[in-house]
Amino acid sequence: MKTQRIEGHAAIRHAATHGLSLGKHTDPVEDAREGLTIEEAQSVAKEDPSLVYVDTPYETTETITERQISDFRDEAGAAGDYDAVEICESALDGDDDAISDVVGMINAGVAMED
Repeated sequence: MKTQRIEGHAAIRHAATHGLSLGKHTDPVEDAREGLTIEEAQSVAKEDPSLVYVDTPYETTETITERQISDFRDEAGAAGDYDAVEICESALDGDDDAISDVVGMINAGVAMED
């Protein structure tokens, strides 16, 4: 099964909505961990949100970060694509379909730039 990795606060919201456990990347103090509760993930995210992630079934195996979604939202807004802005806002709120849509839009945009 292919998965989508979501990182940061979006991962915590997604995990809370879908009853998933989270993971934590290795940091200078502690090795990587799996099976974090929402509360544990929130504690880690207070120090560094990029350490927290959740893997969820999706159409791609690429990682998308909250920062990438925010940057894409800002670019879409500057270009006047308010539909994309709305989808990004939903993705930042942890909406599965919106996250998948944003991954597709980002991948399409990257392909167009290459």
